[in-house]
Formats: sequence, C-alpha cells, structure tokens
Amino acid sequence: MRVIVPFTTLFLIAASITGCARSVTRTPIEDLAKRIEFERFSILPPQGEKWYIVSPSGPYNLAFQKQLDVTMVPKPSVAATVFSTRIDGVAQAEKQSFLEALMHRTEQDAKTGRLRLIEFKSSSDETLGFSCKKYDVSSEDRGNPNCPSCVYILQVHGLACLHPSSPVLVKLEYSPRVPQGDSILSVEKEGEAFLRSLIFK
Repeated sequence: MRVIVPFTTLFLIAASITGCARSVTRTPIEDLAKRIEFERFSILPPQGEKWYIVSPSGPYNLAFQKQLDVTMVPKPSVAATVFSTRIDGVAQAEKQSFLEALMHRTEQDAKTGRLRLIEFKSSSDETLGFSCKKYDVSSEDRGNPNCPSCVYILQVHGLACLHPSSPVLVKLEYSPRVPQGDSILSVEKEGEAFLRSLIFK
C-alpha cells in the first residue's frame, strides 16, 4: 500500500519564523491557562515567560516566538507552531502507514535547502489517547538571509497526531535555534508542555 503525504513539511518556514527580522506583530500571551480553540482541537500556549503570538503566521494556524534577553550576535531564537490539515482518504487501517510516511517526509525535508540533517528520531506515541508520532530533528541551518555567513543549529521537536474520528492531522512543534558552538537553549519543559496540551474535540 502506498500512502501519499499531501503537503510539504515546514522546516525552512520554521527556520524563518525562528530567526526572522522582517516586520511582524507580536502579541504577548497574558493567560497561560487559557486554551486556544480551533475547529477540531484546542491547545495551551507554550508554558513559559515572554512568549508572543506572531502575525502573520504563514501557512501555520498559529505561530509563537519567545523573547530572549540576550546580547550575543548572532542571536539565538525560539519558535513554536501549530499546523493542521485535512487528510481525506486515509482509512483507519492506514493511519499508522500515513504517520510513517509523514516521518519519512519530515526527515527528507530536514536535508533540503539551507538545512543539513544531523540527527532524526521518531517514535509512536499514544500517551494522549490517539495515534501520534513524536519526532526530534537536529539540522545545520546555513545561508540565513539575515546572517548569510552564520551557521545555526536548528532543533525541531514535534508531535504529529491524527484525529480519532475526523480526517484531520495536527502538528505541534517548538524549535530552538542557536549559533553553532553555543549551548542549546533550555526550553524543553515549556515546549513539551505545549506539545502535550493537545486535545481533540
């Protein structure tokens, strides 16, 4: 059986949101306990200080960026994103195959354009009560238009889940990015809480 993944994964866009210098609107998150509602699911915002909703959010349902109080140049950065899409035609028996194909596509996309894959890991995850894949990707990010000579390490931590009764895929990701050689930013606690906040309805 051949399962087609009907969209491109979003690593380069994630890299752009993580470190963009273009004009965007940032709205501070004032209530970390208030759920953000979508048609088929809801989430909590990233659970930490100085997170902002970023607009425009590109192809994402929602994008977040964390303000970092650092003076180093080039600067590290952290983003988080929410993406959902319909996946009509994927039968119940094909869900695991679809997720496996999605993980393969995700790994391949981490090798394209500005990115050079360092490490990719994925595993099945049903701790939320539905079919998900947890994945962790580490890539070199070169040729950023804001700093063409810089080399960053981009880490993308994500959870891709299928709605149990509707043809909907939801992907939540958080992605710290630091100049090569610097320490990785410690945002795992607030990022993982964001991933685990997903509730389908």
